[in-house]
Amino acid sequence: MDSTAAPRITAYFDESYDREQSHMFALAGWAAWDVEWELFDPAWRAVLADYGVPDLHMRDYESMWGDFKGWESARKVRFLSALIDTFEASAAPPSTGPIGFWSALPLKDYERLIGGRPLKWEDDPAFLCFLHCIHRLLPFTQGTPDEVKIEFVFDWNPKLEQRTRAIFSQLRLVPDLAEFHHRLGDVRFASRRDTPPLQAADLLAYECYKHVVNVSAGFPRPQRKSLARLKSRIVYSEPLPPELLERVGVDLEKYYNLLNALGNPRSRLETL
Repeated sequence: MDSTAAPRITAYFDESYDREQSHMFALAGWAAWDVEWELFDPAWRAVLADYGVPDLHMRDYESMWGDFKGWESARKVRFLSALIDTFEASAAPPSTGPIGFWSALPLKDYERLIGGRPLKWEDDPAFLCFLHCIHRLLPFTQGTPDEVKIEFVFDWNPKLEQRTRAIFSQLRLVPDLAEFHHRLGDVRFASRRDTPPLQAADLLAYECYKHVVNVSAGFPRPQRKSLARLKSRIVYSEPLPPELLERVGVDLEKYYNLLNALGNPRSRLETL
């Protein structure tokens, strides 16, 4: 790492959702100083190597598919616990290591109240959830030098890259974030298999997704032990309620009605 470079924060995000059964969408991520990610990376890789696993994918882990096929319950618990230990091991005082952010929303409510918009970035639940996370993340940069920026990293997927870049470009224009616009660095994409912090984001997104599904069902299951261990590192967030989604939908409809009145119908809007 270049000792003359300005200190930098990097945030890694991933999403978890199910459109067929739970109809729930969750987005989550971890943010830390780059010096902490430099400590985190080898620690996470060491755990993977100890268990003979090339990378963590939570849906495979939970279902015991692929590299996790045939694992006993005790081995699964030890493995995930060892991975969670790496967050503590990556702390670079006075910072305490990566901090987590998450947001979620019910897809049926989203599609009923907001879906169908002409611009791709606003017709995607990831936009509202990412905006929610950003609102929680940016205040943590208060008191740091002005040159400190946050870089954002997502799992590389050609189908999603254009959408993510469009969402990110709109975030730079959100008035509520004006005082923090100078903090927004670049957005980039990486292979989750080769990037331990993205695997950690997959872990958090999955845990938050399962938590929200459990909450919406009235807590038929006890809280997952893995989430309980992560909670101390998660900045409290919550699912976006239907009332908020309805208000957003109404505001967007007013916006488009105004465009129509000014002679700029939706069909002529440039899509991203």
